[in-house]
Amino acid sequence: MKTIKIVHSKNSFFLLPIITLLLCFTSCTKDGTLLKGRVLENGSELPLEGVEVEIIGGKATGLFEPEITFSAGTAVTGKDGRFTICADDADYYRVGNFTKDRYFEILDYNINDPKKLAQTKGIAPSGANSNPDFYLDPKGTLHVVVENDPNVVGGFIAADFPTKPTSVKTTTGYEEFILVRANRFNIYAYTIDQKHSESVVDSIFCIPFDTTELKIVF
Repeated sequence: MKTIKIVHSKNSFFLLPIITLLLCFTSCTKDGTLLKGRVLENGSELPLEGVEVEIIGGKATGLFEPEITFSAGTAVTGKDGRFTICADDADYYRVGNFTKDRYFEILDYNINDPKKLAQTKGIAPSGANSNPDFYLDPKGTLHVVVENDPNVVGGFIAADFPTKPTSVKTTTGYEEFILVRANRFNIYAYTIDQKHSESVVDSIFCIPFDTTELKIVF
């Protein structure tokens, strides 16, 4: 009878988990597409850890048919703000929601192109044009106080403040705490006594995770 001797190598068992991990992070299934990116805090450029990332996939249909979109994959960013997703097969990919506590839920403007919403920015498979940076705005509070000075002739002010859908018009005074996108300058404008058209347009830098005070006396 032949005896088979089995020899276990410590090095083999040590290397096996590492090889398995490397395959998980560097490859995708046959029908998947590897996508990578990084999420930074707008204004500070600091990497954001723990951001829940969702990638939207799209597939073209017939000439007169609407496109099909779906959630192609999700991930959570690491300490360096980077994420890797083995996304479901699609004709194209774009950013869906980026979610993190104390930050605005939907991805805000691309810092390199403030007029373009970054959530519509395409994300390419790993390789050429891969690893794009995306930016989230931290939340802040703007404390607005408008006071009427009895020593000043005239008693009317019309003002527009950040994120306010309508103008504030008052002859007595006004106070409100407004949620704003922080780490950036927020524009406000006001006109005192419309008949004299004394208009002012200015901006105020809003502090993240804190309250910034704005006082106007008319």
